[in-house]
Amino acid sequence: MRLLVSLFFVFSIFSGVLFFTSAGVAQAAVVCLSGGESGSGQAPSCFETETAQECTTRSGRVDSNFTSCAQFNSQTPNAIVTCVNLTTDGSNPVCKDTLNAFQCEQQGGVVEDSSQITSCAQYRERFYTGVCYKVDSNEAPISGFCTANKTSATCTGSDYRLNTDISTCAELYSILPPVVDRTGVSICYQQSGNVPVVGTCEENVNAEACDAKGSNWTQDTTTGSCDQLYSNNGLQNGPALEPLHPPAPEPGLESLVGSAQSEKPLFSGDLKGEINELNRFQGKNLPQVIGTLVKTAMGVMGTLALVIFIYGGITWMLARGEADKQREGFDTLVWGSLGIAVMLASYALVNYVFEAFR
Repeated sequence: MRLLVSLFFVFSIFSGVLFFTSAGVAQAAVVCLSGGESGSGQAPSCFETETAQECTTRSGRVDSNFTSCAQFNSQTPNAIVTCVNLTTDGSNPVCKDTLNAFQCEQQGGVVEDSSQITSCAQYRERFYTGVCYKVDSNEAPISGFCTANKTSATCTGSDYRLNTDISTCAELYSILPPVVDRTGVSICYQQSGNVPVVGTCEENVNAEACDAKGSNWTQDTTTGSCDQLYSNNGLQNGPALEPLHPPAPEPGLESLVGSAQSEKPLFSGDLKGEINELNRFQGKNLPQVIGTLVKTAMGVMGTLALVIFIYGGITWMLARGEADKQREGFDTLVWGSLGIAVMLASYALVNYVFEAFR
């Protein structure tokens, strides 16, 4: 019996050691390299397999100097490659800086020659095309100065911009409304006290023609348009304005005009104030008028109830033992008290309703 127990214990230990050993072997990854032969100028792509046979099946070669592709990528120079994912719709291809050529191929891309292109930024600058357009001082595109299929090498100038996300000028103008370049347009206008006279501005007038108009005419080549000139001076473009002269009074009417001016007008000018004086309720709207009427009615009826209550008290005190007068005075006191209670309750109810619907 002891022998059997000892053999079972030894077998259990052997099985455990065998299990952990096999698990460790199964988890050990094989570093497999593909491509990047000597003289190609490119780094090989790295992928991990479970066995060397699987690496060979995938046209790779086992590299026992590394234990993982992460170690390979960190120790291999030029491991990051420029991967271009070509498109078929005519737009610019998608460029990514991937870790290695194998990842690029897995994403359906093409690895660029590292001797020519070292990054996607360089690739975009050299090969990406877009619209090249001229901008003004506010970075707005100027109408008529846009060309498609330009690269950064062909779109030059400090006031030109390249947009590689847009392929046509029509698409650019639909997103960024263009402005008209008015630089150099000559305008000629008449001045009155250094202020432009409305309706006298003319565009595309040369200096000689503007000088011939007179000494109070000025030529301007920087503003750009007559509308802009008037806008800069707080004016609105339109026909020339003639000075307004008040008509002279007809003969014989001077005395009537003087007497009419000396008389006091029918209204003092504050028509709203005079109407408010006629409004005894001082209400600006219907709810305020109703509230004023209700308060007035409550006051009158409360006063009446108080008078009845006092009358009942006097009648009761002057009864002198007469049963009829005592009953009459007592009833008057009771009904007067009820009237006052009803007035107070009504006022409280009305006030509550008005507060609820305010």
